[in-house]
Amino acid sequence: CSDPCNMRAVVLDGQQVVAEGVFSAPEPPLGHLELLFPSTAQVARANMRLSRPQKWSPERPKLYTLMLELKVQGNVVQVERWELGIRDIRIVKAQLLLNGAPITIHGVNRVEMHSTRGKAVTDEDVLKDLKILKQHNFNAVRTAHCPSKLTLYHFCDQLGLLVVDEANMENHGFAMMGAMSFLQCDPAWKQAYLKRVQAMFGRDKNFTCVIGWSLGNEAGFGPNFQACADFLRNCDHTRFVQCESGEIHGDATLIMGDGRHPASDIVCPMYADPERLLMLAKCEKRPIIMCEYSHAMGNSNGGLHLFYKLFQSKDHPTVQGGFIWDFADQGLQAPRKPNPKSAEDYHLSGHAGYGGDFGEDTGSADKWFCCNGLLNFDRRPKPAMAECKYLMQPVTFSAIWSDPLAAVSVRHNRGGTLRGLTLQWEAVSEHKRVLAKGSEACPDSELMELTCTITCKGHGLWLRLWTELAEATTWAPKGHVLAQENIMLRVPASPPSALGTQAALVACSGMCAPLSKARGGPLPAQHRQGDEVVVEGSSYKATLKEGVLVGLSCLDSSTQ
Repeated sequence: CSDPCNMRAVVLDGQQVVAEGVFSAPEPPLGHLELLFPSTAQVARANMRLSRPQKWSPERPKLYTLMLELKVQGNVVQVERWELGIRDIRIVKAQLLLNGAPITIHGVNRVEMHSTRGKAVTDEDVLKDLKILKQHNFNAVRTAHCPSKLTLYHFCDQLGLLVVDEANMENHGFAMMGAMSFLQCDPAWKQAYLKRVQAMFGRDKNFTCVIGWSLGNEAGFGPNFQACADFLRNCDHTRFVQCESGEIHGDATLIMGDGRHPASDIVCPMYADPERLLMLAKCEKRPIIMCEYSHAMGNSNGGLHLFYKLFQSKDHPTVQGGFIWDFADQGLQAPRKPNPKSAEDYHLSGHAGYGGDFGEDTGSADKWFCCNGLLNFDRRPKPAMAECKYLMQPVTFSAIWSDPLAAVSVRHNRGGTLRGLTLQWEAVSEHKRVLAKGSEACPDSELMELTCTITCKGHGLWLRLWTELAEATTWAPKGHVLAQENIMLRVPASPPSALGTQAALVACSGMCAPLSKARGGPLPAQHRQGDEVVVEGSSYKATLKEGVLVGLSCLDSSTQ
C-alpha cells in the first residue's frame, strides 16, 4: 500500500476469539509463492497459534472462522471471511494418516449430472447427493473427472466428507491407438496441462475437506504430468498427489496405467481385485487406495464384502479402501415439452434415456454404459447401496450369551466416540416374538458395554442391535439408523433357511427384505454339501460358499 496500512487476522470459535495475529510488511512473492502470484504482487504473512484446537474429521467436522481485516490510515477498507478446519494429512510407514491415525477411505466417484438438467447442477442437487452419501456411511468423494461445483467443497467441509480433487484431464481416446501419453510428451501442450492443475489448486487450496490432488484420469504420463506433480508439491506439502494413469516403470504409458508411477504418493489402481491388492501390499511401500473399483452397473457390487475383509484386516494395514465407480446412473429424463407435469410429458415416458435414445449421433454404441451408479438416475438407491451402508458402518457390535444374560459391546471403529447416538436392542424368538427390548443413550467414549436380561424358553434366539441419531444433524433426521447388526444367541430347533423361513425373517437385518417363496410356488429346496449350500429351484441349481455364488446351472424342467 502507498498509504499506511496494516492487516489483522482473527480466528473465531463461534463468537469467541481463539487466536489473532498481525501480518508482516508486504513483500514480493518469494520461493513457491512465485508460482502462485505475479512478480508485481505483494504478499504478507501472519503466524497464529491455537491452543488445543478441535480437529476436523468426517466424524466431527469442526470448523473455525478465519477473519482477515485490512486497514488503511486507520479505516477498515476490506474484510474477508473463511470457514477453516484444523486437520493433518500425512503418510507415515506406508499408511495414510488423518490427525495421526490410519484412515480407511469409504469412497465413491461422483460425476456432476442431473436427471433432467444434465450438467446444470444446482446447489440443492449437490447437497442432496452429499447427504445421501453421509446417510449411507461414505466418508470420501473423488471428483470424477474434473473439479466439481464450488459449493460441493463448502458442503463437504460442513458435513464431513473427504475429497480427492481431480484435474480436468483425460486422454482416453489415445489409448485406442496405443499412444495414451502422446500429448503428455509434447512440450507444446505443457502449459495446457499446467493451467488446468493450477486453476484447480488456486480455487480449492483452502478447503479443509481436500486431502489429495489427482492429476487426472486415464491420461497417460510424461513430462507434462511430471511438471504438474512438481507444481503441486512445491506449493502444497499438506496433501498427497496421486496419478492413476502412470506405470511403475516411470516411463510413458502406452495404453492404461497401473496406479504405481513413482510420481504418485499413493498406489491408486483401477479395478484391482482382492488378490492383486494382496500382491501390492507385499511389494509396495505406499498406501494403497483404489481410485475406482466395484463397478456399479446394474444389480452389481456383490463381491464388495471381499474387499472389506481386506480393508478391515490388521494383517494388511496399507490397503486403505477406495472409491466405488460410481455414485448415480447418468441417464436423462428429457422433457418433450416445457414445464413437464407428468411422466407422459417426458421422452421415454419418464424412464431414463441413455446412449442412442435421443436420435442419431447420441451415443448408440455406448448403450447403457453411462448407467453404472449405486443410485438410479432419479437418486433411488439400488440394492447395492444397502450393502455399502452395512459394510461401511462406523459402529460394530458383539454379544456373549450366558442364559439369561447377554453381554453386549458397542464400539466406534473410526476413531470417534459414540456421543450423539442411542443404542436400541430387541431380543426376538424364532417365532418372531419380541421377548425383551431396551434403549440406552451412548456415552462420549469409543466403547459402550451393557448387559441385557432375556428370558427365552424356546430354541432360536436373536439379538437385534442398532444405533440411531439421538438428535437431528446437518445430514440426517433424529432417529436415522447409523449402524445395525443381528446376532444369533441360540440356535433354532430347525436351522434357518437361507431363503426365508420364519427364523430367517427374524435374522433379516432390515436393510434388505428377506427372500420369500414365489407366488403360487414352493420354496426352493436347500441342502448342505460340506461347506457349501446348494439351492435347487424348478429350473436352476445354485451353489453358495460363505455367501458367495460359486456355481449356477440350468435344469431341464421336464425332469422336475
